[in-house]
Amino acid sequence: MHDICDSTTVGRSGFTDYGFLQQVATVFSERVSRGRDLDSASETNGVGSVRSILRMSESPLTPTALRPWIEFTYARSPGPGGQNVNKVNTRATLLLDFTSCPLFSPDQRSVIRRTGRTRLSRDGRIRFVSRRERTQRRNRTVALDRLIVWLAESLVPKRVRRTTRVPFASRRRRLDEKKRRAETKRLRGSSEPS
Repeated sequence: MHDICDSTTVGRSGFTDYGFLQQVATVFSERVSRGRDLDSASETNGVGSVRSILRMSESPLTPTALRPWIEFTYARSPGPGGQNVNKVNTRATLLLDFTSCPLFSPDQRSVIRRTGRTRLSRDGRIRFVSRRERTQRRNRTVALDRLIVWLAESLVPKRVRRTTRVPFASRRRRLDEKKRRAETKRLRGSSEPS
């Protein structure tokens, strides 16, 4: 793993490994569509969990690299917990101070601010809450995974759609089909009485 400030990993443009970001986004989409958690291994295409992809990659987008700019707060959770539900602070709230994090370029900061405007806290940090699990540690892990995947999805550059003309053959086929349908309907309605 490279050092956080190594120029080969983090340049002026921030993250350079867009293939990695796309892979994390794909894994997350599969997990959500199946209702699975982020650590479980995927049965399709041999794609592993988000954490295994992070371990294999050279990307600076890891919980370890982001840790200095992450703060956790804990509160009581209304979710499952048995006897501990009213005694232990299991809900984890993650706050990422992306404005002071040097891993993001100014362009990426504006993308994060724009795509995450509903997740911004009062002081301008990105906020993720997890309260589904029974333990504080597991909720903290889920919140971290959700942050990493959300960053990966929002920082993948969107492909610009190039407008193209409809090919001549397609227009010709469409008009020929319209003429055939019109002829069929015309013949259907013209029954002459004898």
